[in-house]
Amino acid sequence: QDHGGKISVTSDVSLGTEFTFSLPAGEQINYKIDLKDLFHSSLEITAEDLTAHDSEVNKLLPIFKKQSASLNRPVSLLIIDDEPLFRLSIRHLINEIPDLKDLLEIIETDSGEKGLNLFKEKSFDYVIQDIDLGAGKLDGFEVAERILREYPLTKVIIHSNRNLGENLEKVKKCGAIGFFPKPMNKIQLLHFL
Repeated sequence: QDHGGKISVTSDVSLGTEFTFSLPAGEQINYKIDLKDLFHSSLEITAEDLTAHDSEVNKLLPIFKKQSASLNRPVSLLIIDDEPLFRLSIRHLINEIPDLKDLLEIIETDSGEKGLNLFKEKSFDYVIQDIDLGAGKLDGFEVAERILREYPLTKVIIHSNRNLGENLEKVKKCGAIGFFPKPMNKIQLLHFL
């Protein structure tokens, strides 16, 4: 209600329950959405859609397994995000991909300062970095730039609910290898890894 949104629910014993969340787009949206490409109901999702997603995961996972095997240790992943929900969502993604969690050592922190301090104790292979980390704190671009200056072999991805368009130059400047909007999906995570 605070954001002008609505939630509705429909339920049918034979079809299941579906929640619909609607939020206004706002006035500063610069991109066009082709409504025919969106799912308007979970009934529109076909087995082919789900299989295509699983197929992509099944292609990417062996590539990561091969890369991680060469290290002779678990791959280290640092998640820097001040929102516990998004840190948890990344953990859920990892747990949903068979065998992935066994290949990763995951450490989370809620601030850039803490993330930089963790690098003093050990290096990380990968960092998933939010941009906005709280008022008066280092932002994600600054943290990524500092990490990559001292640990250039680390792979950093920016993960944010900000619009990439207005931040593309900052992503490039800080040295991150890319940008994923929140929430990240399994395929994006595996592409990053």
